[in-house]
Amino acid sequence: MTPAITPKDIAALERLSPDAIYRAIASGDLPARKVCGRLRVERADYEAWKQRHRVRPRRSGPMFVPPVAGADCATGSRFLADLQAVEQRSLRGA
Repeated sequence: MTPAITPKDIAALERLSPDAIYRAIASGDLPARKVCGRLRVERADYEAWKQRHRVRPRRSGPMFVPPVAGADCATGSRFLADLQAVEQRSLRGA
Protein backbone atom coordinates (compact mmCIF):
# COMPACT_ATOMS: atom_id res chain seq x y z
CA MET A 1 0.00 0.00 0.00
CA THR A 2 1.37 3.39 -0.98
CA PRO A 3 1.44 6.04 1.72
CA ALA A 4 -1.05 8.89 1.55
CA ILE A 5 0.31 12.29 0.57
CA THR A 6 -0.30 15.72 2.03
CA PRO A 7 -2.03 18.59 0.25
CA LYS A 8 1.25 20.52 0.39
CA ASP A 9 3.02 17.66 -1.39
CA ILE A 10 0.36 17.70 -4.11
CA ALA A 11 0.72 21.47 -4.44
CA ALA A 12 4.46 21.07 -4.91
CA LEU A 13 4.02 18.28 -7.48
CA GLU A 14 1.46 20.27 -9.47
CA ARG A 15 3.15 23.64 -8.98
CA LEU A 16 -0.02 25.07 -7.50
CA SER A 17 -0.61 26.95 -4.30
CA PRO A 18 -1.57 24.86 -1.27
CA ASP A 19 -4.74 26.97 -1.07
CA ALA A 20 -5.79 25.70 -4.52
CA ILE A 21 -5.44 22.10 -3.30
CA TYR A 22 -7.33 22.86 -0.07
CA ARG A 23 -10.14 24.40 -2.17
CA ALA A 24 -10.32 21.24 -4.30
CA ILE A 25 -10.59 19.18 -1.13
CA ALA A 26 -13.21 21.50 0.41
CA SER A 27 -15.34 21.37 -2.76
CA GLY A 28 -15.21 17.57 -2.77
CA ASP A 29 -13.36 17.46 -6.07
CA LEU A 30 -10.29 15.89 -4.46
CA PRO A 31 -11.16 13.25 -1.83
CA ALA A 32 -9.16 13.44 1.40
CA ARG A 33 -9.29 12.14 4.94
CA LYS A 34 -8.09 13.43 8.27
CA VAL A 35 -5.56 11.47 10.26
CA CYS A 36 -4.94 12.89 13.73
CA GLY A 37 -6.26 16.25 12.53
CA ARG A 38 -4.10 16.32 9.41
CA LEU A 39 -5.36 15.99 5.83
CA ARG A 40 -4.11 13.12 3.72
CA VAL A 41 -4.95 12.17 0.13
CA GLU A 42 -4.63 8.63 -1.15
CA ARG A 43 -2.32 8.30 -4.15
CA ALA A 44 -5.12 6.64 -6.19
CA ASP A 45 -7.48 9.56 -5.44
CA TYR A 46 -4.78 12.03 -6.48
CA GLU A 47 -4.15 10.16 -9.75
CA ALA A 48 -7.91 9.99 -10.48
CA TRP A 49 -8.19 13.74 -9.80
CA LYS A 50 -5.39 14.40 -12.28
CA GLN A 51 -7.12 12.26 -14.91
CA ARG A 52 -10.46 14.05 -14.43
CA HIS A 53 -8.76 17.38 -15.06
CA ARG A 54 -6.72 16.26 -18.01
CA VAL A 55 -7.05 18.51 -21.04
CA ARG A 56 -7.78 16.54 -24.17
CA PRO A 57 -7.18 17.82 -27.69
CA ARG A 58 -10.17 19.00 -29.67
CA ARG A 59 -11.46 16.50 -32.20
CA SER A 60 -12.54 19.08 -34.74
CA GLY A 61 -10.33 21.30 -36.85
CA PRO A 62 -9.23 24.80 -35.97
CA MET A 63 -11.82 27.24 -34.63
CA PHE A 64 -11.08 29.78 -37.34
CA VAL A 65 -9.66 29.32 -40.80
CA PRO A 66 -8.82 32.57 -42.55
CA PRO A 67 -10.24 32.79 -46.08
CA VAL A 68 -7.85 32.34 -48.95
CA ALA A 69 -7.38 35.49 -51.02
CA GLY A 70 -9.52 35.36 -54.17
CA ALA A 71 -11.52 32.29 -53.11
CA ASP A 72 -15.25 32.48 -52.48
CA CYS A 73 -16.17 31.60 -48.96
CA ALA A 74 -19.61 30.02 -48.67
CA THR A 75 -20.52 32.10 -45.64
CA GLY A 76 -18.77 35.35 -46.43
CA SER A 77 -19.07 35.71 -50.20
CA ARG A 78 -22.74 36.69 -50.11
CA PHE A 79 -22.09 39.24 -47.39
CA LEU A 80 -19.20 40.77 -49.31
CA ALA A 81 -21.24 40.90 -52.52
CA ASP A 82 -24.08 42.65 -50.69
CA LEU A 83 -21.65 45.07 -49.08
CA GLN A 84 -20.07 45.97 -52.43
CA ALA A 85 -23.52 46.50 -53.99
CA VAL A 86 -24.48 48.89 -51.18
CA GLU A 87 -21.22 50.80 -51.57
CA GLN A 88 -21.72 51.14 -55.33
CA ARG A 89 -25.29 52.39 -54.89
CA SER A 90 -24.14 54.95 -52.34
CA LEU A 91 -21.42 56.19 -54.70
CA ARG A 92 -23.88 56.59 -57.56
CA GLY A 93 -26.35 58.45 -55.39
CA ALA A 94 -23.78 60.89 -54.02
